[in-house]
Amino acid sequence: MNQSNIFAYVELGKLVSVLESESQPVNLAQKLISQSAYFNIIDPKYFSDVLRDQWIRIQQNTSIKGPVVDTDGYVISNATVNTLNNLTISEIQALAEQIKKLYKSLRLEFEGVAH
Repeated sequence: MNQSNIFAYVELGKLVSVLESESQPVNLAQKLISQSAYFNIIDPKYFSDVLRDQWIRIQQNTSIKGPVVDTDGYVISNATVNTLNNLTISEIQALAEQIKKLYKSLRLEFEGVAH
């Protein structure tokens, strides 16, 4: 089994620290939207075999709505932002918890503790 890359650990840690800094569910959605690039820049290949599928599911769930395109075919809002804008507060909270759980597993992997 290969170990996750330090890039995934550091970048996901940054995302989690932003999420943990927000206690209001309504504001959590805005935090996720403002940090939405992480869902595109953290490639699944940076995760170990054990954690890769979790990240892929998170990425898929954050882009399910697809992009918003204007009448000329120009992208107005990418798939991630569009999807996050359409999630309910409970879905946003669940997503944040999934991300935190993945980061905890990633941290344990780097600390050498078994899952």
